[in-house]
Amino acid sequence: MTPDEARTALQERIPQRIPPPPQVPGEMVRELREAGLWERFSALRRYARDTRAWHEWLAGPVAAQWRRLGSGFAPALRGALEGMASRPDLARPLIWLERQLERATPPPPPPPPKTREEELVDQVVRAPTLEEAVDAFLEWAREVNANERPVA
Repeated sequence: MTPDEARTALQERIPQRIPPPPQVPGEMVRELREAGLWERFSALRRYARDTRAWHEWLAGPVAAQWRRLGSGFAPALRGALEGMASRPDLARPLIWLERQLERATPPPPPPPPKTREEELVDQVVRAPTLEEAVDAFLEWAREVNANERPVA
């Protein structure tokens, strides 16, 4: 292999462009702006090596925690930022913040919708008088009978 061929082969192996930084989820940024946390959070950029590292951190571990925590992300981040403000001696604040977000627990899932029978029980229990409780039960019984098919 001649030196020119070797140089050409080497240049073909080297990527011509550095790939663009990963995309930060726009919904995450919007949610933080609405919660009034984006300015405080984006001030942490000074701890990143460069802009690319900042975008990789946002699109990687922070976005993963945002997806995991859902609606609990903004309160968890607020608590972590307040904790960080009380600890100015942190050597690696981005890693510390990431660990605080990992420790946060996601909000509990919403309760399943009540069945018609459970709603009936609630109505009967909450009824102030016996007559209203009986009326609620009879209304439920009429609905059940109206929905049943006659047996042939």
